[in-house]
Amino acid sequence: MSYGYEPPKPSEEGSWGEVWAIIKVVVGMLLPVIAIMFGMIIFVAVSIMFFLVHPAMLLLSAAVVAAGVWFLARRDRHLQDEEERRIFGDRH
Repeated sequence: MSYGYEPPKPSEEGSWGEVWAIIKVVVGMLLPVIAIMFGMIIFVAVSIMFFLVHPAMLLLSAAVVAAGVWFLARRDRHLQDEEERRIFGDRH
């Protein structure tokens, strides 16, 4: 007995397309984070290996970290200067 009411049938069109679109967005967001995590694990493992070979070789890992920090600081300063020029003009 339906009593005059039929529940709407869900549209089967496009349902898998929506699922794949959501999966694509989620993987696109998580992939860089997962890659960074695996990179850090590999970096720590290589640093430990360097230390086990000779403690002075740990300076190689420290040099890589220092170069990365220097690069990021330089890039940030460059982007900040560009943004200030865009906002304030060339009066600085």
